[in-house]
Amino acid sequence: MADEEIAVRRRRTGDDQLNKKRFRKPSGIKSVLLIIVGVWAVIIVVVCVILWHALSNYQKKYDSAKASAQVDVCMSKIMADFDESIVAEAFEKYPQSEKACENDTAKAQHIAYFEELLEDRSVSWKDNENTTDSRPVYDIYVGETKIAVLTLGKSKTSDSYGFRQWEISSLVFDTDAVLYSDYTIKIQSGMSVKVDGVFLSSEDVVSTTAADPAIVELLTGKGIAADVCKIYRIEDYIGTPEVVVMGTDGLPLESIEPVDGVYDYSNYGNEELVQTVTQRVYDTCAAYTNNIYLMASFEDVAAYLITNSDAYSVILDVQASIVWSWQPTVVNIVSQKVSDIEFYGDSYFSCTYESSVYRANDTQSETEDFCYRMLFERVDNNYYLTYFVMG
Repeated sequence: MADEEIAVRRRRTGDDQLNKKRFRKPSGIKSVLLIIVGVWAVIIVVVCVILWHALSNYQKKYDSAKASAQVDVCMSKIMADFDESIVAEAFEKYPQSEKACENDTAKAQHIAYFEELLEDRSVSWKDNENTTDSRPVYDIYVGETKIAVLTLGKSKTSDSYGFRQWEISSLVFDTDAVLYSDYTIKIQSGMSVKVDGVFLSSEDVVSTTAADPAIVELLTGKGIAADVCKIYRIEDYIGTPEVVVMGTDGLPLESIEPVDGVYDYSNYGNEELVQTVTQRVYDTCAAYTNNIYLMASFEDVAAYLITNSDAYSVILDVQASIVWSWQPTVVNIVSQKVSDIEFYGDSYFSCTYESSVYRANDTQSETEDFCYRMLFERVDNNYYLTYFVMG
């Protein structure tokens, strides 16, 4: 038994020593190596995370740059800032139509027009018929009105990702969208006129009479000067001009509204006389119309004519020779207007007479338009027709 106990004790002692060997702490070198390996492992993980984030951000920026280089995206960005502030820049930077830049005044008017059109208004765009993938062209609209044609082109330089952005290469405002108006200004020979704050000069005068050339020749043959006024013409004006007329005393006259685009100061101060002679023209033409269409007595119209004058002879010949294909029983002057009244001293005045005449019988009807240039002569405090031509 003693021997067996001794053997058991030896085995236990051996096992304890073996266990001590198994759980012996590592040496110093191994500890350092383990620490180094651990640190590198952490570094590698951190670097991988940083690289992943960097590559992810790069990919996002790359995709964003690629998307922003798409023509639709570029166009949306451009149009987001398309407002009245772009007009003046476009007129300076890109060629415009000849009409829009005919002179400084026309240029300023067009810029102001499009700026006002775009103020607080949203815009839209559609593909122009000439658009291509390499040269996108768009029609720009305000509401239903086309106001410009915009062309895109690739920028000359690339961004950091190698993409070239689309940018405006041309922006031409459409003058077809502009409402142009023509104006005539008639003043007496001793007056002067300013338009938009600028005096018009003698070089701007287009005529000194509105009378028909045949009437001017007739007056000249009688030794009467026909240049009784100054006529100015303003064409392709945008909006309404500011017209200020100075009287013969240099003081501004009361402003008047244009009638059919005409500022007529040629009879300023003679309004009552103008009304009188206008009615005289109406009465004369009513008698003439009845004489021609209803075969009224020649004496009725002769009461408004200078005896043996050109007008007297013409109307007498017409009544004697005219034959209508159908005879009206009803004749009405449905509209009439007298304009371009000019007085030549106290003896003569000329005018333009326009009318629409309706005539009918039991089976048919029609309306005819007429325009006459007429000259009246004063006899015994009244005016009589002495000459007329078809206008």
